[in-house]
Amino acid sequence: MESANQECLRSDQPPKRSATSSRRRQPHRRRPTFTIGFRVDEYYLAILEKGAASYEISIHEYARQRLLELLDRHDETRLLAELDQVTADVAELREDIARSLEVILVNLTKGDAQAIRSWISDNLRRG
Repeated sequence: MESANQECLRSDQPPKRSATSSRRRQPHRRRPTFTIGFRVDEYYLAILEKGAASYEISIHEYARQRLLELLDRHDETRLLAELDQVTADVAELREDIARSLEVILVNLTKGDAQAIRSWISDNLRRG
């Protein structure tokens, strides 16, 4: 005889709730979870043991928490890398503009090249 959950797997129907489970309503439905496993060498085992001991939790729970934290930060890390690239691009653009403006001002005004460079350095080549 099949259990209600086995029937559910075959029929794509939700499992039947017992009388007690319908009385206990949880505010949020939990998503299904899955078990994964992997091997680590002694070096990483020592890191996990040290971290787990500092939080007084098992190495398994510590490894799980660290993995989930890393996965959650993936987007953050990607965005920070993109921000670093945009910052570098803006700095390069500022330098290109400064060089171009210097050439234009020196050639058009026939002014003091050193004074123009100094003004550009003070106003465009900051930070």
